[in-house]
Amino acid sequence: MADFGKDVRKALEESGCTLVQSCAGDYEIWYSAVTGQHFPVDLVIKSRRHANIVLQHGGVSHQL
Repeated sequence: MADFGKDVRKALEESGCTLVQSCAGDYEIWYSAVTGQHFPVDLVIKSRRHANIVLQHGGVSHQL
């Protein structure tokens, strides 16, 4: 199964999102200047659908 985690984080950085906090679990907290919201991002994302949902939370217009 594929891991979309790196691709998601790269797309978030390119769209202007910033990493706020690395959490003790398997996720990070990011901030999107586009949406003005904080949102969680899993370190390992196995599903393309979940990856695209995370990108939507970050205000990224393209899909994986």
